[in-house]
Amino acid sequence: MSPPDLITTHEGADPDGLGALVALSLLHPGSVVLLPAGLDPLARALHAAAPGALPPLHSEADLPRLLEACAGGALRVADTARPGRIGALAHQLHRFAEVWAYDTHPPQPDDLPRAPIPAAASATAGLVLRLVHAGLRPTPAQAGMMLVGVHVDSGDFRYPGTTAADHEAAAACLRWGADPTWARVYGPREPGREALRRLGRMADAAELLDLCGRAVAFIPLEEPDAAQELSPLLTRLREAEGWPAAFLLASMPGRVQIIGRSDGSVDCGGALAALGGGGHREAASASRSDLGLADAKGLLVSVLREQLGASGRAADHMVTAMVSAPADHPLSAVAALLHRHHINALPLHDDGPDGRRWTGQVSRQEVDAALRHGMADVPARAISARPPGWLRADAPVGAVRDALLQGHGRIWMVGTPDPSAPGGGALGLLTRTTVLRKAADAPLRTGSRGPHASVVKGLLRRALGPRMAELERIGALAAELGCPAWLVGGGARDVLLGAPARDLDLVVEGAAAAVAAEAARRFGGKAVVHEAFGTAKWAPPDGGDPIDLAGARGEAYAAPGRLPDVHHAELRQDLFRRDFTLNAMAISVRPDQLGALVDPYGGWADLQDRVLRVLHGLSFLDDPTRAFRAARFAARFDLRLAGGTRGLLDGAVAVGAFARVGMERIGHELERIFAESTADRALALLRDWGVLAAALPGLKVDAELLQALDAARDGATEARGLLPAGQAPSPADCAWIALGTGFSPEARPPLQRLVPGDLRRQRRFVEGPERVLGALGKLGHVRRPSYAGRTLSGLDDVERAAALGLARATPHQDEARAWLRWWWQEGAAARTPVDGGWLQAEGVPPGPVYKKALQRAQDACWDGEDADGQRAAAWAVARAADAGPLEG
Repeated sequence: MSPPDLITTHEGADPDGLGALVALSLLHPGSVVLLPAGLDPLARALHAAAPGALPPLHSEADLPRLLEACAGGALRVADTARPGRIGALAHQLHRFAEVWAYDTHPPQPDDLPRAPIPAAASATAGLVLRLVHAGLRPTPAQAGMMLVGVHVDSGDFRYPGTTAADHEAAAACLRWGADPTWARVYGPREPGREALRRLGRMADAAELLDLCGRAVAFIPLEEPDAAQELSPLLTRLREAEGWPAAFLLASMPGRVQIIGRSDGSVDCGGALAALGGGGHREAASASRSDLGLADAKGLLVSVLREQLGASGRAADHMVTAMVSAPADHPLSAVAALLHRHHINALPLHDDGPDGRRWTGQVSRQEVDAALRHGMADVPARAISARPPGWLRADAPVGAVRDALLQGHGRIWMVGTPDPSAPGGGALGLLTRTTVLRKAADAPLRTGSRGPHASVVKGLLRRALGPRMAELERIGALAAELGCPAWLVGGGARDVLLGAPARDLDLVVEGAAAAVAAEAARRFGGKAVVHEAFGTAKWAPPDGGDPIDLAGARGEAYAAPGRLPDVHHAELRQDLFRRDFTLNAMAISVRPDQLGALVDPYGGWADLQDRVLRVLHGLSFLDDPTRAFRAARFAARFDLRLAGGTRGLLDGAVAVGAFARVGMERIGHELERIFAESTADRALALLRDWGVLAAALPGLKVDAELLQALDAARDGATEARGLLPAGQAPSPADCAWIALGTGFSPEARPPLQRLVPGDLRRQRRFVEGPERVLGALGKLGHVRRPSYAGRTLSGLDDVERAAALGLARATPHQDEARAWLRWWWQEGAAARTPVDGGWLQAEGVPPGPVYKKALQRAQDACWDGEDADGQRAAAWAVARAADAGPLEG
């Protein structure tokens, strides 16, 4: 059965968005409807007037459950094609087999794929005409809702973008029985006394700015839940004052709603598209959850300046006296260049027969660290994480400023890449230093800076549940002690993904031990301090999971592959020592800044783009085990390696970095991979990257091994329902047996240190594959329980669980799996009363016959004999021993 479609619209849906949802639900019956951020007041009243016109409406709180039900189906988005306007759903597009936007707003470069509908002022109008073409007939209430949507977005057919399609759609709704008075009742109304007072407040709050000779009004207001009611007032005010353009910025719970109106001389749709919204040239809107009023206004002013030609261009700020180096230059020579010219970074180039290509960039920090590793003679390209970006000379500097501030490389070339042109097409370059100097004169940065603190605060509560109270107590205590605390690493990443936080690791800008000790004294529980490492734990008194605290640290690697030396540092340095950008973000837990996101290296943007990127060019050389973590994260979150990151990984493989890593460290990373439901995909990635061949040369990773790994883990999961609570093996326990099948039997003994845990676990990796596969070969032909009992008693529960999964690849899987279930349900508990004491009492002299007699009694027990039959079986063996040699 195919999954249902999911249909949605933009945040704060207006009557046009609501009417379009009605039409889509009729065109695609059985669909599930999601509202990313509720309805505006007009749409809310309209929906209440026709309670049965739409399927049940779900909120973002239902998103995890809806994704499970609708994954693999189609996502259909009404009245917008902008990903930034559909809330958290924008980060889940990869879960759907197809995505379609039904939108009549002007197209933007990064729009969702658009479904063809007739051009109209209203998205509802285009979908109504689809209903007409399909021969579908809505109810009068549904027709009424769609009629209001057409009227509102066409301005009662007065907006310049109105087309014949709007009129035809309205006529169709009336034919279907729509009440024409609904357009007046549920559309924008003439202002009453309260609206006129609000209009006066808007006029008083208006701030005029001259942009290229155009008077543009900016109206910041604290008006919760009133954005839609303000739209017609903004239109009236702009027309009365004669302003070419006016923008209302309304502060609402958790977001700022921005509404633009113009006479056409200012492109409202284009300006607000840059803020994640959209619309027409004369009317548009956007919603930002990551900005306050002041920041939203500054960002809008910056965008409008660039749109109207009032801001600087890249050529105005570029450095023309460029210092660069060939990519194959040794790092010692590049270091000399950096220090001679007193610069912090430079671009790398390759010169060939066709000209110059700009292929990389390095910073002074990266080069100096590489020299400490003894890499003076290594070519500079070996530590370059990415090539420089490119910007046209006439491009607004705001775009590159944000890229540099968000961690997207240190250098951008100005010009157009062309190997045959002088300088490879580069007219100059922009560095972080030059751009930040200019940014210091501007109040704001352009572009997305990640979600606003109020949004992150909500994500924290959802991810942590009851543990949120503990986090807030620790955050308040740390602030009180003058040691601000931050949630970092995987915990911060999972919160921003909207997933339950697996880890609760806090970085403290100060003494972590003091915070933990004071928490134990004030709140109870226990503090465990590791002074040598600057880390501590506080375990709450209710026995819950401890909270890890660590002082902000930097680290340096004395040699590739070794564990690092750590030292005290600031938060930015602490984040820089981490593995990937998506793990190098921090969320403040200080009471007055709770939810504030620190993202110096572009982790948020990489998370949106589903990209896994290392922080610097020496990442895999410093710690090659990061490759295993890369595979684990890429498999779990469906990420791809950034191009530069893949190049660095290939370089680490080529120079033999993985041969220097201890067996135990590799085994620890594999253990963590085996605990994941996507372990088989992670192992396949490590194979494809060449990491497994470099780290474990004897391992054969083919489709059969990957299937065995997945099956063995499934066996552990299935065994949980057959064993007493707490006794079932973990998926990783069984995965090690499956991994053993990828090595030859003689290759395993020297590798047993690869397996974390006790000697029994290691021996199971060495010997378990033959025991398990041998048992499965016998179980397919067993006809009597006693034979199955003898076979299965030679395995332990981990091996039996692995066999339960691995049996699926055998010719007689049903028989083998039935006998394995029989063991746990009956066989293991069947015990014969015959023991050595009984044999001695019967006069049987002690000796080898005891073992054979007791086994025969147990066989009889498994085969259903009663106690007398079991004793008779044992006695027959003893008597035969007196008569001559016994056969087992």
